[in-house]
Amino acid sequence: MDLKFAGESVTGQAGGYTVALVFSGGYEVRIETPFMLRQPGGDLEVTPGETELPDLTGRVVTLARADDQGGLRIDFQDGSRLLVLGWGSTYGPIGAAARRVRASGAKVSVAHLRHLNPFPANLAEVLAGYDKILIPEMNRGQLRTLIRARFLVDAVGYNKVRGLPFKAEELADAIIGLLDGGATK
Repeated sequence: MDLKFAGESVTGQAGGYTVALVFSGGYEVRIETPFMLRQPGGDLEVTPGETELPDLTGRVVTLARADDQGGLRIDFQDGSRLLVLGWGSTYGPIGAAARRVRASGAKVSVAHLRHLNPFPANLAEVLAGYDKILIPEMNRGQLRTLIRARFLVDAVGYNKVRGLPFKAEELADAIIGLLDGGATK
């Protein structure tokens, strides 16, 4: 379930046996169970009352979702100006490539669409938060065409039509190339 506070920034936080995050839109989230905080320097497993939480003030939420079992996922922009947007079979390679790029010290954000029709309601706000958008696809760029037409953003495609999956290394190279101001194929 989409929690509808993507695009909001953290304005306050408190730790202890409950982690509390306050967002710019007036939302407040209280987390009482262990959770994973994904960040560029590596993932941090947070147990309220035991783990010191890094300062999240000013960071912008790119994804906020809860599943049917009560799991909470909140992803932050982390100052990244590049979003890698994927769907379908690109999920694994995009995640692995982003981890490689982050390990090198660069900032990159990732979003993965589960369905294309309708697009998620907050996709326009998420896309507007980035200067560059890279869409790797195992086809000729159908998602890129839809995103460009619907949201009027200059998304760049990285397409592969050879019947072989992306390798994390090739996607990491494409991401770094785009971060360095180059273009992809």
